[in-house]
Amino acid sequence: MGVFDRLRLDGKQVFITGGSRGLGREMALGLAEAGADITMAGRTAESLDKTAGDIRALGRKVATIVADMSDPSTCEAACL
Repeated sequence: MGVFDRLRLDGKQVFITGGSRGLGREMALGLAEAGADITMAGRTAESLDKTAGDIRALGRKVATIVADMSDPSTCEAACL
């Protein structure tokens, strides 16, 4: 078994905040490529939808939550 086989995330679910842009987007795509299904939060539906489409193209499931994680009450609601 190679090192990349040991890093597979098949059957895992990952929650990423800020997953629709920048480093969060790249992490979401990388984890999806490794086999994880993704739930991600971001501030705009448009950027979340674009990243979600790219994740689906990798054959992974994805759910999105529009939320500003810098607001504690919005953050709490997004995690329920």
